[in-house]
Amino acid sequence: MKKFSVILTVVLAVSVLAACVPTERTNIAIDPVMEEDKEGPVELDFTQLHNDTLGEFEGAGPYAFITDVDISGNNSSRVININAKCLDGISKEDADNFLAACMRHISDAASVQYQRFGNADETTFGTLWDMYSLNATVTPDAEGAEPIESVNVPAGGEIPFSPNIEKYEAEWEKALEIYLRNENE
Repeated sequence: MKKFSVILTVVLAVSVLAACVPTERTNIAIDPVMEEDKEGPVELDFTQLHNDTLGEFEGAGPYAFITDVDISGNNSSRVININAKCLDGISKEDADNFLAACMRHISDAASVQYQRFGNADETTFGTLWDMYSLNATVTPDAEGAEPIESVNVPAGGEIPFSPNIEKYEAEWEKALEIYLRNENE
């Protein structure tokens, strides 16, 4: 009788455990704007965002032409501002590549504050820009200078830059290597 009770208990335990196993897994894409209702409002810390983003430009490297950057924003109007000063004589392409790098670093810094934002990579600027608009300007650091680049991108709008900053940075590294080789000859 005791043996029957033990067998019955084991069979019941296995039945209960087998009934708890899901039979189908469903992956649901979550829209960050819809997710806001579940997790509460997004309140980015723009001081932290500024500091974390600028920390990614340590040593300046290919962006040494930038002399000053201010990153600010407003959570109620969902806007992020990038105001950069640069050396005179840089190209629009250099300014665009700097802004692309800045946008990627801002997106990654925001994803640290709120995990609902996807990280940026060489194919995307992340999901931050689906919720926040961008106002960005790169201006020479001279009195009365006109901006080299000025862009306004609404939330979810098309970003006029390539997120593939690795390509630009690799080209810069090659050019630097050639320059240094020629200088040493």
